[in-house]
Amino acid sequence: MKKKNKLLFISLLILGLAFVVFYLIIPVRKAPEKVEEVKVNSLQEVLLQSLTYKDIMLEYRKEAELVVVFYNESLSLAEEQVKEFFEENNIKKSENLKIEYIGSARDNNEPPAGFGQ
Repeated sequence: MKKKNKLLFISLLILGLAFVVFYLIIPVRKAPEKVEEVKVNSLQEVLLQSLTYKDIMLEYRKEAELVVVFYNESLSLAEEQVKEFFEENNIKKSENLKIEYIGSARDNNEPPAGFGQ
């Protein structure tokens, strides 16, 4: 009988020590609240979904880190619309990314592309 009491006492002592260690010495802390981050879209995801925006058409060439912008009106208007497009779709413009603007309205005195080559 004495051996059972001794084992019971030791097991209760171990249980009590475990309680003290896990609840008093190492307090269980509340997990921090998850802060919602604004998702930054990749340029490829956005441009694969929609290639036209207002009066411009965008084409992304991943290999060259190049966005080709075709526009009909003025270059300044196209640049403004590209800036709006990047802001609306929450796209961060990388330093490596090049934007090339190609206008459809040409001056009558200007020869067609590739002329004389």
